[in-house]
Amino acid sequence: MPTSIRLAGVSTAQDGIVAELMNSATQLNNSAPVHLLVPENTDSSGDKSFNSELFACASSSSQFKLIETGNMSAFSGRYTMAYSTGPFETPCYKVGIAWADTLLGPYKKILQQDTGNVPCNPAAQAEVVYLLQSSRPGWPNYVNAMVQAPGVPSLVQYPAGTWYLYFAGYDPSVTASGGMFNPAVRQPYAMRLTFAIPLNTTVSATANTSLATWITAATN
Repeated sequence: MPTSIRLAGVSTAQDGIVAELMNSATQLNNSAPVHLLVPENTDSSGDKSFNSELFACASSSSQFKLIETGNMSAFSGRYTMAYSTGPFETPCYKVGIAWADTLLGPYKKILQQDTGNVPCNPAAQAEVVYLLQSSRPGWPNYVNAMVQAPGVPSLVQYPAGTWYLYFAGYDPSVTASGGMFNPAVRQPYAMRLTFAIPLNTTVSATANTSLATWITAATN
């Protein structure tokens, strides 16, 4: 089963999504979990230090990163994971979507070059393109006028075949006091999804610009 846990063997504290083998419906196997989707660390070149994954919105010295609430679906032999990152009681909480060619991954995040340092990166570099986000007006899929801090996503198909994204968030009229929302006023949302997943194409061979069009949210 996929679950969010504190990752072992990394230099800074991180939470990521792993798959854990079950002996039964109530008992975990003792084997090591398989990492499905985890935050990116800064490498020697400075790349893959996605500040959008910082738990503190890149506004403090904390380097803790978090990816959570992974929900998986399968589409014509490809697998997608809808997930959340950031602190749920702030505008920095957001919905991401990652893709894989196999159930256990590796799952590929959708990236775009951040030439304007919009997600608070120290220099121009690749950054994650989220399905829904309400913290950066200059970055794709900004939905602050519709919902704030979207997260905890699930993809749900209606009997007629239409797909929707179910998630939680805060109404645009809600004010974040001291940068923090009151979780008691968080509410459920549903947003229609549009699919354009090509046949006979692998995730690994698909460019980010194309992968970003496979699932999009109807934000108008």
